[in-house]
Amino acid sequence: QHYLRSYYIMSAADITISKSAGATGQEINAICIGSGRFLRSVLVPLLSSHAKPCVFQTRGRTFLDSFKDFDGNVDNNTPKLLTYPVDTVEFDGTTTTSDIEIYAAGTLGTADGRSQLMDNLVSKINFLTVIGVGVTEAGLQNATNQCMLDLTELLFKVYTRMSAATDILQC
Repeated sequence: QHYLRSYYIMSAADITISKSAGATGQEINAICIGSGRFLRSVLVPLLSSHAKPCVFQTRGRTFLDSFKDFDGNVDNNTPKLLTYPVDTVEFDGTTTTSDIEIYAAGTLGTADGRSQLMDNLVSKINFLTVIGVGVTEAGLQNATNQCMLDLTELLFKVYTRMSAATDILQC
């Protein structure tokens, strides 16, 4: 399934940041770990109506790669929004497709992707309202699972940044 609906402005190998997130992603204010159907169809649409979420896939990079154009290229000359389609079946049986905007996409499945989130993006974010976790129970079952290690590191990085700048977490 192809999620291409837009282009992006800043792209490293394992992260893509939308122009509308600010030059370095500083406007992002919600981080989602996981890119499964529940997160993409329920949590992210809710967040994108009130916040500027980014989505990081825990393993692999299919979600990130879905934002490449049909030739596999990044079009930095025509920066647009990062969006993906979500189908909703209405009460009368009709299907409505909505484009859901996110402000960055990445992967935690590589060292570069983890570094892009943990070391670069978190240090640039002006404030953070939500950290959403959309992984299976198996991913949360053991403290030594990579997802739990990533979540622990993210919470620590946010806490450390919050200690330095007391306004990063806004409720």
